[in-house]
Amino acid sequence: MRNFSGLSTRTKVVGGLLVVLALLILIGTIVFATVLGTQQGNQSNGANPTVQPGLAGNITVDFGSRQNHNHPISSNLFGIGGLGFNDTMAGPLHQAGFKVVRIGRDLETIFPTAASATDPAQQNWTKFDELMTILANQGFQPLITLSYTPPWLQPQNQTPPLPNPCLTNSQKVPSSHIKPTFIVNGVDEGPTKWGEIAAQVVAHIDQKFPTVKPLYEIWNEPNGTKYLCVADNDPNAKQIRLTQYKAIYAAAGPLMRQQAAGDHVSIEIGGPALANIKVFATTWIPALVNDPTIAPYLDFISYHHYIGTKDKDMVTGGLAAVQDISTGAASEYEYIASVVRAGRQPNARSTPIYVDEYNAGNDSSSGDVGSFRNSQKYGALWNTLFVADLLNTVIDTRSSHGAAQSLPTDLTYFTASNPPPGEFCMFGDYDGSMDCSYSANSKPYPAYYAYLLLGGSNYLDITNGGFVANSVSGSGQLVVSGFYTKAKDDILIVNPTGQNYSPTVLAQNPGSVKDTASLYILNEANLQISTQQITLSSGSNGYSATVSVPAYSTVAIALS
Repeated sequence: MRNFSGLSTRTKVVGGLLVVLALLILIGTIVFATVLGTQQGNQSNGANPTVQPGLAGNITVDFGSRQNHNHPISSNLFGIGGLGFNDTMAGPLHQAGFKVVRIGRDLETIFPTAASATDPAQQNWTKFDELMTILANQGFQPLITLSYTPPWLQPQNQTPPLPNPCLTNSQKVPSSHIKPTFIVNGVDEGPTKWGEIAAQVVAHIDQKFPTVKPLYEIWNEPNGTKYLCVADNDPNAKQIRLTQYKAIYAAAGPLMRQQAAGDHVSIEIGGPALANIKVFATTWIPALVNDPTIAPYLDFISYHHYIGTKDKDMVTGGLAAVQDISTGAASEYEYIASVVRAGRQPNARSTPIYVDEYNAGNDSSSGDVGSFRNSQKYGALWNTLFVADLLNTVIDTRSSHGAAQSLPTDLTYFTASNPPPGEFCMFGDYDGSMDCSYSANSKPYPAYYAYLLLGGSNYLDITNGGFVANSVSGSGQLVVSGFYTKAKDDILIVNPTGQNYSPTVLAQNPGSVKDTASLYILNEANLQISTQQITLSSGSNGYSATVSVPAYSTVAIALS
């Protein structure tokens, strides 16, 4: 055996320090024991799993003893675009708390001829009624987008013919994407005629689907070059689209409201389903809510939000784009909410705002399809991040627009199914491309599980009488939201970074809760939500636990 008795005093001290250091590392590993399993769908036996090493820190959510009812969460918070919707999707959607289905109704299909405007026998309601029957039977609320112009109201079909820029612009689009035109003695009565047939849609639904209470949205993305055509070379094209849309809305709103009143039905009408909000919100929203011919008939405001990056690299920039200080989900909503609350429409301070179309990216050239939008790594993550940021808008003390006075009433994900070349979906085939190809074997895509976590009754159950918590404080770059429902106090933690975290989470002023809680993890290793039971430490300030929040993961805690 080698004799160590001859080692120097310095060597002995160093050796001793190394032993102490090793013991400290071992103790630290034990102290950071946690709450996280990595087995998909795992149900633990109640013992806390090991906390994975990561950046420490503190997260605090103050539930205000469940007494703060200032910011209710809509029971209809989650909706789905109706493109590609079928009744086989109803079960999973209900399970995740989806209540609204947005459906487009192109009026040129229902009213194909001038005679059809007054002769019901010439109207074609077949496809519309089929979809409405499914929605009614499945208990969904339809958000019906009334848009586009029948042939007999298109300018090229007037006498004499007038130009239709949809047919002559460099980018050809359907001829129906044009302001309605109907010339009588030299006067254009197009918007009024369009309003009259929109009112007939109200009458049809009131008679055939009396128990359904749809929302009516006037037009789709009227500020877009593809959806309300103006000549390419017109220097005032942006202002012309706004003027044309206002004429359509001002004509249709009163006629639709009048029809509903005659049917002894109350309806909600809104718009404009605004696209590219970072460019157009500052002009369009104030123009609508302050126009005396429109505001009285403006029951909700709607807009679309598509996440994109300047360099089109969604994999590295997509998560940052969700939170962009100027154009991110929270910033855009806070601005729009501030304008709507100051508008001239009835009940301006409580006017619902619908983000009734959103997703990541607009085309496959940005590399956002399989690698970001629908990917197993980012697909659920960017959705929980999007929702978390919007939940926090009502308690945002740093917003340049002020905290929003209320949450969005509806968030409608685009869309149920839109196979290639569309490649937007919540249901599709699992394959290498994740491009929304659809077949009989299709199943929910990763994004779906974000909403199952948030809205499922077995998880956070956010739409079950939910209210936003008093305040939250995060740790590092973690995004934290807190809310309570009829039965639970919930904490949502989103880690949009490549760094692991292991924060101590404190629930202040909760209701009467048990000393255990459910912990959920959603990430690439737990695609269908892993569930653990964790033990809470009770103290004078509330209940706490130390948890692992791995990179690119969503972790949630439900106290009940």
